[in-house]
Amino acid sequence: MVIQTLPINRIKVLNPRSRNPKVFNQLVASIAAVGLKRPITVTKSEILDGEQWYGLLCGEGRLTACQELGEEYIPCHIVEVSGDEGFLISLAENIARRKHTNLEILSAIRVLYERGYSEKDISRKIGLHQAYIRGILHLLREGEARLIAGVEKGYLPIDVAVDISRAKEKEVQTALSDLYQQQKLKRGDIAKIRRLIQQRKRDGKTYHFTPRRNTPINKEKLLQMYENEIKRRQLMATQAEFCQQQLLIILSGLNRLFEDNHFKTLLRAERIVDMPENLSKCLNHYRETYINESA
Repeated sequence: MVIQTLPINRIKVLNPRSRNPKVFNQLVASIAAVGLKRPITVTKSEILDGEQWYGLLCGEGRLTACQELGEEYIPCHIVEVSGDEGFLISLAENIARRKHTNLEILSAIRVLYERGYSEKDISRKIGLHQAYIRGILHLLREGEARLIAGVEKGYLPIDVAVDISRAKEKEVQTALSDLYQQQKLKRGDIAKIRRLIQQRKRDGKTYHFTPRRNTPINKEKLLQMYENEIKRRQLMATQAEFCQQQLLIILSGLNRLFEDNHFKTLLRAERIVDMPENLSKCLNHYRETYINESA
């Protein structure tokens, strides 16, 4: 590997990114104390005014730290790649870092998509799962402007924003985003609300409380609708449990009757030799579940 010392002012950063000030200051102090341990990686770009310029592929932190220290030259490893390949190498280096911001991920995938790369290509080139890439592309295509801004500014986690963007109505996206940021909803609630709205639409219902005036939904109405649905389901669960207990009492009584010889004699006298099929199945299930297990 050939290392050359190049002028810092002729190196362009292909994919600039923000930095943690504390970590960056530690890097500056380290280089000032012991020097640069590893060269940066660059590729040749254009020639301007007779001088060769270079594009940075890897080592932005080291480059910036040397600039901070007043250095004019920096050791570089020069590789021969095309413009697109250089961009991808730089992009992958940013994404592959242990910690990366929402803005960096969103911007990187947006740029690759705009350059014509497919979900599969983007996934392979930057090392993120294809389903994750698909979700982010859906966010970029269908997400409400404030929703995307929330991701870029760090207010919303990307996975939450992707879930919200799957709501078709922009007003619903805005309401869900606001409720999540106000900690009135958890991530799991978002998918439930989307399914609830879709179900109500299929059933011919509306999530507007005044449909004739066609007023847009807001976060208060959305939250009220969701809370009402939770109460309705809790009531249904309570009623189902009550019905189950009542059925068990009935089946227990019937089972005792069918074990009683006098009752059997009465049935024969009345020429009752069968029972409804559903009742027979319930009674057999009761015996298998409660009688046989306790025996």
